[in-house]
Amino acid sequence: MGVANRSPLAGLPEKYPSYQTCYRRFQQWSSDGTLERVQMTLTGMLEKQKNKYE
Repeated sequence: MGVANRSPLAGLPEKYPSYQTCYRRFQQWSSDGTLERVQMTLTGMLEKQKNKYE
């Protein structure tokens, strides 16, 4: 299989699970709202930091 046909996740460092596992978790977290909750939490934290220095 040529490099152009490989998944970008196939090049993950060995300390991470297989790219299939990473992709499966990403899909699960996307569909169950986990990624959205993480984004909202991080956005809230950034807003607090921003307000702290204004």
